[in-house]
Amino acid sequence: MTPEKNLQIFEPLRSPEQNEHHDIALATTTFYPGWKSELQGIEGPDVHLDQIRGDLAIQTLIKAVEQGYQVALVDGGSSPDFTAKVQSFGIHAIPQENKGMAASRRQVLNAASSFDQTHVIAWVEPEKVGMMDVLSILKGRMITEEADMVIPSRTEAGYNSYPQQQAKSEKQANRFFNKVLRVVRLFPEKYPDLDAFFGPRVFRNTPEMLELFTAIYDLKDHSKLAGKVKPDNYLNATFFPIVLALARGKKVIGVPVDYMHPSRQTVFENGKPEFEQKRTDQKWDIIRGTVDFARYVMNTGKTSALDDTSERSTWKKVMDFYKKWIVVATVELKNKTDH
Repeated sequence: MTPEKNLQIFEPLRSPEQNEHHDIALATTTFYPGWKSELQGIEGPDVHLDQIRGDLAIQTLIKAVEQGYQVALVDGGSSPDFTAKVQSFGIHAIPQENKGMAASRRQVLNAASSFDQTHVIAWVEPEKVGMMDVLSILKGRMITEEADMVIPSRTEAGYNSYPQQQAKSEKQANRFFNKVLRVVRLFPEKYPDLDAFFGPRVFRNTPEMLELFTAIYDLKDHSKLAGKVKPDNYLNATFFPIVLALARGKKVIGVPVDYMHPSRQTVFENGKPEFEQKRTDQKWDIIRGTVDFARYVMNTGKTSALDDTSERSTWKKVMDFYKKWIVVATVELKNKTDH
């Protein structure tokens, strides 16, 4: 798909007075095959997750249009009802070309980058309605602090608005992710931890930054991580770009935002074993992949120069922390299972 085609397809329908945030492009992806227009906004025990998330996504997209953001949307196979709904307020849902979560994100980021006068790209999961109120703040911090990437971070109140297990799991995973970045000397101690597991990424629309988010990494043949890590799920286009940006000397900062998770989604997911297991699998996929990718970046010389002794010592710290963290997490999981 050429940039010219992307521009033609995704140009949003806006009135002249909605141009305040025209230099921000929202990039998001959707997949709600079970969403039905006649059930929109209806509460009750029979309402399924596709309906809830689809409703939230519609709220997000409407807010984006109202605030004048340019919107790039790639859809992985939602119901005709859903795609017709978003079309009704001027957004064209473009069919996903290749399978996989990272593949859909690469497609939508490429589309967003082609918009005229877009200086900032914001990747946001479609259900995060509240993020539409803070994108301009994040853009402002990017400018004033001369940053290349901004990762919004949740407050304690924000964490408390999530399902309890999800909040605990993501706090724990964030601690490990930041520990790895600091041990391998990619992220300065003076900066607050990045809330990488929150999800949204805001970055400058430059070819170099876009390349970080659209690069594809995979496991080597016969890798010991085969079956445990799937780079094209969560790592490519979301977590690896942070590591690569820091390794290439880009400035990545965290910015606290007043974000509250949609209560409707929290109530539906809280305490359900299937969601807790999914988040546990995601966490381990990301953590294992990050450790291995940090080693790859160090070994390919993309960080500041380290002599052999220093590099071995640094990597030993990473692995010691990793092994200790695995033991703690395994015990916690076992104890929870026992009870």
